Amino acid sequence: MTAERESAGIALAFERGDVMQLLRSTEGFAVAAALLCGCIGGNGGGIVGSGTPDAGPLKLVRSVSIGLNLNALDGSDDILGVSYTDTTNNGSTTGFRETLHLYKHQSAAPDDLLDLGNVYLGVDTLYHRVPHIAFSPDWAAVTIDFNDGPSGWIALVSLANPAPVRTATLPLAYVLDRALAAGRWLLVAGGQRLDLFDLVNPSSPSLAKSFTTAGLVTCFAAVTDGFLVVTDSGYGHVHADPPPRTARAGGW
Repeated sequence: MTAERESAGIALAFERGDVMQLLRSTEGFAVAAALLCGCIGGNGGGIVGSGTPDAGPLKLVRSVSIGLNLNALDGSDDILGVSYTDTTNNGSTTGFRETLHLYKHQSAAPDDLLDLGNVYLGVDTLYHRVPHIAFSPDWAAVTIDFNDGPSGWIALVSLANPAPVRTATLPLAYVLDRALAAGRWLLVAGGQRLDLFDLVNPSSPSLAKSFTTAGLVTCFAAVTDGFLVVTDSGYGHVHADPPPRTARAGGW
């Protein structure tokens, strides 16, 4: 989520313990950031985001109780999502349901969020963690790693309709770092591995192409014809128009 001018609105959303706190700038600048607390798997802590040097002081406008074990936060446009572990379905190694809680920001009530409800992400094992969550106008992609082996899942939630719905939980046999879905494509990164999946059938993503980068993937972003991928040794452009191909640049 990026900084932008607004007459009023949520300025900062972050996680602390089991509460999401919403703040607003008195200068009317909107920024968004995530303070990731040490939860399942120890996801670390720290604020990331963007702002403006002349933004006014921030004030707390609301604290929203989510539940235990907040794991990740992200949003796109007026939709915000928080991934957390729902432990109400008790079990010894199951019943730890990774869940996406979704909210919508409304200009009519700029200091509040409309609760869109929960979406179960299809993973309920105790041994999991959430290293990354990414939103686009069409999708929420939640990266879930298995703590007890080199594998994980990508949970896809469609935002195309007023009621968000999980379309698939994709199991993958390697350690996952991040994923981003945009339009009919899903890009998944783990170390130096990139997998591009076709979402023409959202309930059954199909692998279209795999790539190996020269360095570790650090981030990527959706562009008109695919994805820009940044590594610790350069960058590249993944063209997602069929047939998938890459244009090499910046070292890979």
